[in-house]
Amino acid sequence: MRKFFSVVLYILVGLPLSLSVLMAFSVKPWALDRDFYKRTLTSDKLYAALADPALAAGTDEVLELAGGLKVNGPVYVAALQKRIPVPELKALSTDAVDKTFDWLEGKAAAGKPSLDMKPLKKALVASEGDLARDYVKGIPEKPGVPAKGDLTFRPSSLSEAAMTTAATPVLREGTQTAIPDSVSWPNADKPAITDASQGAVILPPDLDSRILGFTVFTTFILAGLSYLGGRRAADRLRLAGTYILIPSIFVLGIGAVLMATGGIAGSAALGGILPAGVHLVPAAGSGAGSQLASFFAELGRGMARSFFLTGLIGTCAGGFLKSLRRTFDPERLE
Repeated sequence: MRKFFSVVLYILVGLPLSLSVLMAFSVKPWALDRDFYKRTLTSDKLYAALADPALAAGTDEVLELAGGLKVNGPVYVAALQKRIPVPELKALSTDAVDKTFDWLEGKAAAGKPSLDMKPLKKALVASEGDLARDYVKGIPEKPGVPAKGDLTFRPSSLSEAAMTTAATPVLREGTQTAIPDSVSWPNADKPAITDASQGAVILPPDLDSRILGFTVFTTFILAGLSYLGGRRAADRLRLAGTYILIPSIFVLGIGAVLMATGGIAGSAALGGILPAGVHLVPAAGSGAGSQLASFFAELGRGMARSFFLTGLIGTCAGGFLKSLRRTFDPERLE
């Protein structure tokens, strides 16, 4: 009966607590680290991958931009890849990470965090002439007159120079319309918090100590359940090891699966980030996937390592406790 109550309480209380502790240790090294996001979003590998031909090759034949403007997808993306405003994007990414974490930690000013998009717009608009020239060179020439807002082909009656002159202001207006001057988030305002006494913050400064305290509390709960479920020291050690092994193996399995399927997970995650109409396909003439998908897959595997290591440590600890039962149960040695 003691063991039965111990197991029931473990399922209802001990298992959720231990899983929470292990998940906290698995996620915290990257999910709550602003430097991790800065390194990721300013990585030169990321911006080199953005020029991957697979992105252009995987784009729909016709893309509809802001204002109903229609362009040839692969040609437009390929032309855009030649002039990615890397410095502006890196600065914007860094600012977004800092303002997000300041908001989460209660350090932001009253209201919503806001990003200034004007430097990015300026950089893109400044290159619209070159973008239009490369775009016009790549689109097919067809007879007939295109409908209003249709830039998917060049009419035979127009030279490349004339088409470039006509397309430049249209593309510039599309960029101006598509990118706002500023972006605010999240949906709800949050008042400024400059001191803990003024209210709770989402990411408290003493988060590490809170996780440690939660870990100690969970350890005492598991120890108590092990004591309840066994009459001898050997039985209690066996139960304690089992109670640690179950959630640890689960977390270890998560890490193993994520590491094994990093490419699939990276591509799937990236599919939700890319604009509508842009897809990832293997680069033409090669068996390799997109560099951008590979970048996100490598990033995903790095995140999975923390799950794998946390689960491995917990599994070793649980196995060690179960092995100690022999020390307290000489009959098993006979």
